[in-house]
Amino acid sequence: MRWISVLMLVIAIAAGATTAAIGQEGFARKPEYSLTFLKGKLVRETPAPKERLTTDSAVRAGDVLRTGWRSSAKISSSGMGTSFHISPRSTVRLASDQPGVLLEVQKGRLRAVFDKISEGPSAERIITTPSAILAVRGTEYGVAVSKAGDTSVVVFSGVVDVTDSGGATPSVSITAGQFCNIPRGQGPSNPTPHSMGPGDWDHGQMPSSMSGHGTNGSMGGHGSGHSHGGGAMGHGG
Repeated sequence: MRWISVLMLVIAIAAGATTAAIGQEGFARKPEYSLTFLKGKLVRETPAPKERLTTDSAVRAGDVLRTGWRSSAKISSSGMGTSFHISPRSTVRLASDQPGVLLEVQKGRLRAVFDKISEGPSAERIITTPSAILAVRGTEYGVAVSKAGDTSVVVFSGVVDVTDSGGATPSVSITAGQFCNIPRGQGPSNPTPHSMGPGDWDHGQMPSSMSGHGTNGSMGGHGSGHSHGGGAMGHGG
């Protein structure tokens, strides 16, 4: 399947391989982004100088963005059919030096929405974390990264193909209504059912069986007294 080639290509580039092997139009092109919603504080950490952004601010590939306490933001890339709903106290990097990667989640949590796009070299879109590579087409899912770099993925619709960041273990397909954990330096866990919806995620919920995964108290969730088969999270540390 083509997504396997895409994942292995990203892994090779991350290991320092030449980008000359890409050879696919669109994969080497950095996408354009826009800030379409902002509540509270959003800081551009790099490039320097550090800057607090407003709803009128431009955001670009390579920017490292950090949301503040009780803050959230939505970053869209209309050309890639993608939007990212970034939760409080999260740090992300738009695009990267790795062709094909739309966003790196360095710490915290977000909900990603991917519309279906036409077949072609850029049909697979990738998010990375310190411990995982996530490849999708049309789907919606939540991703959370702990301070230790462990990753949790909760899928609401579609399919997410997950592998560890080093490519040392086989990839796992996570379908709608499932979640998995990817500890740093290890492969993905077996998919496990959940009963959460996107609204539960946006209110800081995590599947209850994730509560011991090191995400509670470090993801920056909103916190909620509601439960849809998930455990409420406090405000991140």
